[in-house]
Parts: sequence; structure tokens; C-alpha cells
Amino acid sequence: MRLFVPSIFLCLLLGCGGGGGGSSGGSDGGINIQGGPGTPVNGPNLPPPPAANADVPLIVSAGLQTLTRVANGAAIVGQVDLARLGLSSVDDVYDLTTPTDEPLALHVTTREANNDGNVEVAVAHALAAGSTPVGNVGSLGAAGLVPSTMGSFTAGLWLLSTGDGFARLTLQGSIDARQTLALRVTTAAGTRVALLRLRPGQNSPINLDRSPVPSHPGQISSQEVYSSPSSRFGLPVLALSGDRATVLSYEGDRVDATSTDRYEMRVQVDLSTLAITGGGVQENNPDPGNWRDHELAGLFNVLARAHAGSGALTVDLSFDRGASFTQTEAVPTGAVFPNRLVQVAIAADYSLAVAFWRRTVGQAELLLLEGQPSAFDANGSPSAYSFSPPVAVYASGEDLTPNIIGVAWSAGGDLVIGYGFSLGAPDASGNWVTTTESRCAVRIAGQTMADQLVSIDQAVTFDPSVGVVGIGQNLGIFYAYETELGIQLRVSNDHGQTWTSPLSFGDASSHQPSVMVREQAGATRVDLLYIHFRNAGAELHVVHWDDFVSRTHTTGRLTTSTMTDVGGSTELVQLGWLGYDAVLDGDDVLVCIHEQTIDTGALVSTPVVAQAIGTNDPPEIFGAAPPPLAPGLTQPVAAFDASHAHRLRLVRLD
Repeated sequence: MRLFVPSIFLCLLLGCGGGGGGSSGGSDGGINIQGGPGTPVNGPNLPPPPAANADVPLIVSAGLQTLTRVANGAAIVGQVDLARLGLSSVDDVYDLTTPTDEPLALHVTTREANNDGNVEVAVAHALAAGSTPVGNVGSLGAAGLVPSTMGSFTAGLWLLSTGDGFARLTLQGSIDARQTLALRVTTAAGTRVALLRLRPGQNSPINLDRSPVPSHPGQISSQEVYSSPSSRFGLPVLALSGDRATVLSYEGDRVDATSTDRYEMRVQVDLSTLAITGGGVQENNPDPGNWRDHELAGLFNVLARAHAGSGALTVDLSFDRGASFTQTEAVPTGAVFPNRLVQVAIAADYSLAVAFWRRTVGQAELLLLEGQPSAFDANGSPSAYSFSPPVAVYASGEDLTPNIIGVAWSAGGDLVIGYGFSLGAPDASGNWVTTTESRCAVRIAGQTMADQLVSIDQAVTFDPSVGVVGIGQNLGIFYAYETELGIQLRVSNDHGQTWTSPLSFGDASSHQPSVMVREQAGATRVDLLYIHFRNAGAELHVVHWDDFVSRTHTTGRLTTSTMTDVGGSTELVQLGWLGYDAVLDGDDVLVCIHEQTIDTGALVSTPVVAQAIGTNDPPEIFGAAPPPLAPGLTQPVAAFDASHAHRLRLVRLD
């Protein structure tokens, strides 16, 4: 049995306009209700008014769909011993139905203004089949529910997850009896509390698709490359430099899996020999892993690693495919709050594009930093770069939450940036409503940047992707993004001036698309990868076109989620949070996949005390095996251990 190591799943959600769930089990209003019988509440059959602390986002969602609070929640609140949970009142009540033993997933999210500052999401088990649960949050596992998040710890009856400006917690599993959960979020604006009742009944938006999906037929090979028992592991990114594949991922203390220290692990695979080496650096940003603030790009001997977060934006450059990083460009951005969600791409002439989000007081900006080789070695390979000051691609005065950015160069030096952001606020009834803009900026070589709106949706998305074919005025752009209808794919055949109607794949749980486009033997071959919540949890699916013009495609899965009963506890195997990255390798697609196992049997009563970031001695973490801390990728890597909670592998697709 594997140890329970919480890891983030879905979802980077701040709400959307949909409703869902079952009917209320009570007859009175459900907002800011005091517990216990006889307590005054809002009148019957009235919509719930906004909570007094409406500025504290507490968003309960299923996939990209925000769930709606019930108007009549007093009966649900009255059944719960709030004092036992350290609560005095409840702001929101949710009542959801699910068929017994059918898989479900729901997500609890909060954020801080400017995406910066300590935030917390917590869950406690309030009622199990109408009775007070025995023990701490381990009783959730006994009820068939699997809580997960990055780097969580227990405090009394609560399981807590913290973040820097953003935090989330996911509950998955199935039930055979009524369960009531207490949800609590804390930001600088205060604390907000909700009760969520799950009860046997009809399907609702929280239930997962169980329709059969075949394995993807285009898989050529699969190689296990790294594993970790640490709850800090995750968010992999992938790049190619020559015949070497390099993966960056956040990592924790492999000796003490409960430590809050975090590192960036660098694993490199020689694709010709399958030899694996690596190294690591300490990661001192306060976020435990909600933001993917590192990225990687490679071309022949050049490997570029970009890093955002607190402090200056940095670009580390290696000119020997990762054996050493001899140039570090620390770019003062003038940001008042942390830079977020950096992306980097290298063009065929070694031009470097680094896109990232900067937040100052009253202004959010998507910035583009560009670098050019300034020196070359005897073989004509770059040995140094010079950088121009960053310029704004988009600016807004709104307090937005940005998406991960997609950046692509054409063979002719045209630059395409796919990006987006979400804006959310409570409506008159206190339910969170979010609008997302998906946009595309295009710069034809030698011309100025042109920015286009691709879509506006009532959903939160967080990872548009772009792929390109052709050059110049004939530049074709493939743009993939998320909506409540599923993954949408649009194509522009005139460098972003007009777009086709969207093709849709997956459902409201589908997210993080990657579109891989290449010309082969006169055909436009396309692979669209995305994460889909299905069966027991998150899986990686692929839509493939041998020739996109024909529109004939196949859909298959690269991973399978499972949930099994192991000795009385529940074991969940699924894709990790933002658990893959993909790049083109000639005509093939190379995919880095992070799979994880969660075992509810280890939800024990012993609390794990949070530590300050960076307090452990790094050499004790990476001494001998695993490898010592090193800036390059020359050290031995510990052998893959299939029993570890987190497992990394490389998959090649035709």
C-alpha cells in the first residue's frame, strides 16, 4: 500500500456561470446561519442574500462549472455540531446528489487580490450518515472520499492547504450514504465557511463520465524516468536539446515527505542511450505548487530555463545542453507582486521569447522579453545572449487571474502568443460568476504585434495552447482553449485575422490542452492532448488527425484513472495536477507524464506542522542518492521506484 501523499488535482477555478447539484434538504434560507435549532434564519423560499464577507472567494465547482448555493439550508446547518469544528456560523450551503458508488469530483478554490499573499483552503468531515464522524479527516477516507491538494497538513479535525495568492483542494471518490463536509477558506479579507452535503440520488455535475475510451493507438514507446514520495512533487515541464529530453518539476524533501521545503528537480534523458542524469536547485518561493512558474525550452546545444514568482524574473542559459548554466539574466520587472506563469520558446535562429504576467498596483500586464545570441563558439552555436527590455503585449486595470501562456515560433520567425485570463465576482445572490477572455497575439516577422480576441466564455480557463504551420501571410494558427462545453479548437488560416468555428472535445471537466502541429508528406498532422476527468479521476487523452484537412480523427487515452479498495482504505491512481507537458520531436510528439497514487489509509491524526520555506539543509536532501544539488544535469538520479506516490515517464507518440 502506498503512503497518502496529497497532490494537487484540478482545478484552477474561480467560478463560472453554471448551476448544479441537487435540491435543498431544508426549508429556510442558508446564508450566515447560526448552528442549532431555533436560530433565526432567512425566510422560506427566498434566494440567499450575499454573505457579509462576500469579498472572500469560496468557490465550489465541478470541472469548469461553478455550483450554486441552495436557498434553503437551515436544516442542513442545524444537523451539524459547529462548535466541534471550531465554527460559529456558516456563510454558504450546498446540497448535491450522486448515485451510490458512482465516481464524483468537486473542487474548492480561493484566491487573494493581486494573486499574492497567504491563502488557505480547508475541509473537515461534519457528518457521516447522519452521525458525528470518529477521528480526524481520516474518516473521509472511510466514507469513500479522497481529499487532495499540494503540500497539505492536518490541524485538529481539518485538512489544510495553503498557497501564495491561490489555493485549491479537490474531493474525489464515491459515497453510499449521506455525508456532510465543512469547507473553510481564509484570505486577507477574512474567513468564509460553507457546508456541503452529498447524498444518494440522481446524477449531478459532480459525477464523472464512465463511457469507454480506447487506449491511444499511436504510442510508440514509454520510459519510466523518475519517482518521488514527496507531496511537493509536480508541475513538470519538458524541452528537447538535440537528442536529450529535459524535465523540470517541483520536488520536496525525499527523506522527510512532510517537509515544506521545495526544490526544482532537473532530470535529463539521453534519448539515444536512455541514460538518465539530473540535478536540482532550491526553490524559495512561498507557494507550495499551485502556480507553474518555471518553464524550459531547448534547441541543439542551447537550453533555456525561465523562472517567475517572487523577485526578479530570471532566465538561466546553458550552452552545453544542461551540463552547466553559465549565463543568468535577472530581469528587473518593476512588479509589486510576484511575476506569474512564465513561458519560453526558442526560434530556429536561436531567438528567445519569454512571456510572463506582471502585476503592479492597479495594473496587470502580459510582458514579452526577447533575447538574441550575442556570441558564438567555433561551431556556430550560441555562447551568450543579450536581451531587450520587456514590452507589454496586453495590459488591464482589472484584478485578473492569468492563464498559463502558449508561445510558438514559425519556421520563418513569426511569433504567436496564446493567452487568457479570468475575472470573477459574486452576483446579487452571492454565487461566484467568472468571465474568461482567450486571446491571441501575432507578430509576422518584421512587423508589429497584432492582438485578437478569440473567445469570451462564462467559465474559468487556465491554459490555452497554440501551434503553427506555414510562415508570413500564410501562417496557420491552431488555438486550443477550455470552456464549459469542453476543449475548443479553432484555426486561423490568415495569421489570426479570422478564425473558424470551434471543434469541441471532452466536457466541462476537460482542461490544459496542448496542440501539436506539423507538416508531414504534404499532410497537416495534428495531436490535441488534454486532461479529462473520467472514470475515477484525471486522465490524459489525445485527439489525432493524420491530415487535419480531412477532419477524420481518433480519440484515445494515454493514462487511466482507477480507484480501488485496498485493505479498507481507498487508493486513487490518476494524472497529477497540470500533470503533463508535450513537445514536438521531428514528426513525433514527446510527452512527459506525471501519475500519482493517493491512499486514504494514511490520513492519520498526527498533525504535520508547517515549516518555513528553506529551513532544511539542501545537502541532506540531495546527498548521494538522490543526487546532490547541482546547476547542471550531470549527476546520477535515484532509481525509479514504482511504489512512490509520484511517478514520471516519457511517452513517444507517432
